[in-house]
Amino acid sequence: MSTTRNIRTWADYQKALKAKGVSQAEKDLVEHCQTGTACVLGNGKCPEGPSEARTIGADLLRYLIVGGCDGCELHDWGVQLEGAYVNGKLDLSFAKAVGLTRITNSRFEGPITALQAKLEFLNLSGSACTGLDAQGAEVKGGVFLRGGFSAKGEVSLAGAVIGGSLECDGSTFENEEGKAINAQGVVVKGDVFLRGGFSAKGEVSLAGAVIGGSLSCSAGTFENEEGKAINAQKAVLGALFWRGVTKVDGSLSLAGAKAGHLVDDAESWGKVSRVYLDGFEYKSIHGPLDEQMRLAWLGTAVAYDDSFSPQPYEQLAWVLKRMGHDEQRRAILVEKERLTRRAVRQRIMEKFSSTNPLAALHAGWLGFWGYLQWLVVGYGHRPFKSVAWLAVLFFVGTVVFHMAYEKGDFAPNSAVILSTQEWKDEAATAGNPAKTWSAKGAAGADYESFNRYAYAADIVVPIISLGQEEAWAPSTTRGPWGWHAWWARWVLKVMGWIVTALGAAAITGIIRRE
Repeated sequence: MSTTRNIRTWADYQKALKAKGVSQAEKDLVEHCQTGTACVLGNGKCPEGPSEARTIGADLLRYLIVGGCDGCELHDWGVQLEGAYVNGKLDLSFAKAVGLTRITNSRFEGPITALQAKLEFLNLSGSACTGLDAQGAEVKGGVFLRGGFSAKGEVSLAGAVIGGSLECDGSTFENEEGKAINAQGVVVKGDVFLRGGFSAKGEVSLAGAVIGGSLSCSAGTFENEEGKAINAQKAVLGALFWRGVTKVDGSLSLAGAKAGHLVDDAESWGKVSRVYLDGFEYKSIHGPLDEQMRLAWLGTAVAYDDSFSPQPYEQLAWVLKRMGHDEQRRAILVEKERLTRRAVRQRIMEKFSSTNPLAALHAGWLGFWGYLQWLVVGYGHRPFKSVAWLAVLFFVGTVVFHMAYEKGDFAPNSAVILSTQEWKDEAATAGNPAKTWSAKGAAGADYESFNRYAYAADIVVPIISLGQEEAWAPSTTRGPWGWHAWWARWVLKVMGWIVTALGAAAITGIIRRE
């Protein structure tokens, strides 16, 4: 068969036929296209090389795909070919196909070009080629590159519009120097399946893609060590299935992408060393919801400049709240605040440490203040931790003031009483003058009775006054418990102010937000 022929009309075919420039396989294919049946060559499996019984010229194949011409009566079913060796370069650029374009289990000698082509249906399952360029193509039905399809070269569907699904299950794409699949800006009305043994060596680019159904990567292998294994930035997806992924060598970019549902598992995320999630939005999660797994996932996420990005934490918290998982939501927001504050301190040190000697002091103060907010109110997301801290301070104060009182190290907080003879006599002779002086029938029986609980509350909670602090004070000279109680009073008062103020601010903030 001559490779220099150019069949564009039925007359060209007849001329080649008379010149014995048409293979037996080509004769069979024409007959099947005329009857609308599938042409199976040889055993129907993908051939290793050309042969008289299986070789089809790319020029004849194109002629048949576009429906032939007036002199050739071809069936509306189009081309259904299996087990062929396609000789030459198949160029369908700007062509309009008639019926099916199904060329399965076939080997293409050269790359396939289909720029701006209009196809009813494209099925290359089980076939092998050196690349496919279908930029801007329109396919009314689905595109099937599955069942062992292999491409050693870029497969480009950039800007294409596919009315059905794009299915690549169990196929191999190799272009280690660039993009294995270039589907930037592709519009797929159905699903995109990169699963079931799918393997790509080189970037799988879905940047800006619009997929009405799901993008499924289950049991898929993605390898691009020096770059992005999958680039789906700014893609719009009905759902993302990131579950049961076999291998990921390279990063995963979902920056700016939108998905209705996220279906995932911890093991699949664990296979990715770096994830770009800045701006990634989704409405629900179908997968693990425990905060430890989700924090580990977000821990691999970075912004475009490898800095910390708080948006993925906010997005996850919003989804968890929407799904009714409030405790997990708070845990995510607390971690977001911690990492945000750490990033701020790092920026201060990096920017000003060499020019401003106070930068380290400033960063240190921010660190201390942030730690205090985390400890007391969980950065405002756990405001009622402050109540627990007040309870701890109250307990400590109760013990200290009780012991000081019982050891006789308390005295009335009144200069008038301290100057009376009755008190002076008790202070000089009694082991516990405050207790005996204020006992029933004693000189101070009508004075404010000491109560360890009320005294602790007076000291610890600044917004209340029960009169105990005004009436009683520990003495630093009567014994060690009095000395400790005197100092504890100041420490507990300061800590009580801090805890109360932070708690009030956090609670007020939540009321405003929610």
